[in-house]
Amino acid sequence: KDRDHWENTQENMFCMNALADYSKVYENVKPDMKVSAALNGAEFGHTSFSDLRDKQVTLDRPITPADVGTKATVDIERNGAGRLYYNTRLRYAPRADLAKPVNSGIELHREYSVEHGDKWELLKTKDEIKRGDLVRVDLYLSLPAARNFVAVNDPVPGGLEPVNRELANTSQVDADKGDFVAAGGSWFFKFSDWEGYNVSRWSFYHQELRHDSVRFYADYLPAGNYHLSYTAQAIAEGSFTVMPTLAEEMYDPDVYGKDVTGELSVAERPANMPEEAEKPHKKPEPKKEEAKPDENATPDDNATPDDNGDEHDQDTPDDDKESDAPEDGGHDN
Repeated sequence: KDRDHWENTQENMFCMNALADYSKVYENVKPDMKVSAALNGAEFGHTSFSDLRDKQVTLDRPITPADVGTKATVDIERNGAGRLYYNTRLRYAPRADLAKPVNSGIELHREYSVEHGDKWELLKTKDEIKRGDLVRVDLYLSLPAARNFVAVNDPVPGGLEPVNRELANTSQVDADKGDFVAAGGSWFFKFSDWEGYNVSRWSFYHQELRHDSVRFYADYLPAGNYHLSYTAQAIAEGSFTVMPTLAEEMYDPDVYGKDVTGELSVAERPANMPEEAEKPHKKPEPKKEEAKPDENATPDDNATPDDNGDEHDQDTPDDDKESDAPEDGGHDN
C-alpha cells in the first residue's frame, strides 16, 4: 500500500503471477467491444476485441507542427461488453540545438573520438568523418551517492557499427585501438579517479553490443566516477541523428542521467585516400639469408633450397638412408 515500485526481478515475477490469478476472477466477462480514440474530437484510430487472448493494439497519431505549444485532450470510447485497459504516451525528439543534459542523480557525458594518424581527436559538433574511420565512444558517469542496479543504454547512430571483440571475424587490430588513450580536451581530465569497466566487483561487469545500441550493467556502484568505452566503425555515408545516452537505476528510474542529442555526418572516402582502419597490420617477417656453401665441405654436407625456398639436405643413396619407421614404443605422427 505504501510502496510505488517493486524492489527486484523476483518480486516482479511473484506479483505478476498474483495479478494473473486475480484477473481470472475479476475479468469474468468475455470481451466483445469496439474501441475508438480521438484527439480534440478528431478520431485517429479504432479497433475491436472479442477474446481475452487478443493482442494489444497501438493507435498512433503523429505530432504535427500545428500541435507545438497547444493543449489537447485524448478521448477513448468503448462500446460493448468487457473491461478495457489502456494507457497514453507522448513521445517526442527534441531538436539537437535545443537539447540539454539531464542530471537527476547521475551525471553523464558522452564523447566521440576519431582516429587521425596515430592519435585520437575529439569529434566536435558538425565535424565530418569518412567511411571506414574508427570512432571511439567514451561514456563518463559521476555518482554523488551509491546506486543499485544501474543500466546504461547508448544508442548507436545508423552510420556506425560497434566492433565486437568476441566475434572471430572481427579485426583484432581495430578492436585493440579502443584501448583508452584520452584525446586532448577530453572530459577524462576533469577527474583523476575514474573506475573502468570490470575492474572490481563493484563496477560495471556486463556489456551488450547490439546493432542499434551498446549497453552496460552494474549491480552496485559506490559513489564516484566511472568510465566506459567501446569502438565503432563508420560503415555508411549520410547524416545521422545521435540519440542521447541514458543511465538509470533499473528499479528506481527516477534516478537517472541523460546526455544530449547530436548529429553525425559520414562522407564517402575519396578513392585516393587509403582506409587506415582496413590496412593490415602484420609484423615484418625476418629476412632470409641464403646459406653460402663451405668450400671445404663435401657435396652431401651442403643444403639446397626446394621450390618453396626452404632448405633441406640433399638425398643420399638408398643404402645410406636412415629408416623412416618409428622406434619401438614410438608414435607415427
